[in-house]
Amino acid sequence: MKKRTYYWDTISEKIGKILLETFDPNSSVCEIGFSGGHFLAFLNDKGYKKLSGVEIRKEQYNKTLQAFQKENLNINLINADVLDLNHKYDGIFSTGLIQCLDEQKRAVFLKHVSQMSNTAFFTVPYIPVCRNIDSNESVAVEGCKEYPTGNIPYELSTIYDTVRVGTIKKELTHLKDHIIYYICSNM
Repeated sequence: MKKRTYYWDTISEKIGKILLETFDPNSSVCEIGFSGGHFLAFLNDKGYKKLSGVEIRKEQYNKTLQAFQKENLNINLINADVLDLNHKYDGIFSTGLIQCLDEQKRAVFLKHVSQMSNTAFFTVPYIPVCRNIDSNESVAVEGCKEYPTGNIPYELSTIYDTVRVGTIKKELTHLKDHIIYYICSNM
């Protein structure tokens, strides 16, 4: 097994460990908004064989697809808006995406994702107020307006039977925000 080091840092290691604890290696798992695909490659290296990823950005999808083909990774990558898909998975995850959706779009997204899988894992930076909206503030996610994330536990609790919440403190990472993660289940 080839050890991959691209994009891997302290926060990725922590998220990777939680992914391994959340999803069974024999389950079908999909990442929404995979970007460079490093979590999918990580799970593949750990023995997960039923992996998929959805990315809406065509250029990013093509770049990752080419990298995965070069590495001979057998991961199903899909270039689409997840809201247009009706696939079913044992587990779904998304890291650093849902804070880029306003409350209305986030509700539609989360409801749709809950219909695709009974188990979901999400990470978001802790954002107490809107930022990057008509301001010069530095962005955490390139090209993304970021909306407050404090209401996300409540939003998730209206969709999932169980929502476990955890924190990765910013002092343990190179990031400017604490990372909040949610493990959601309808089982």
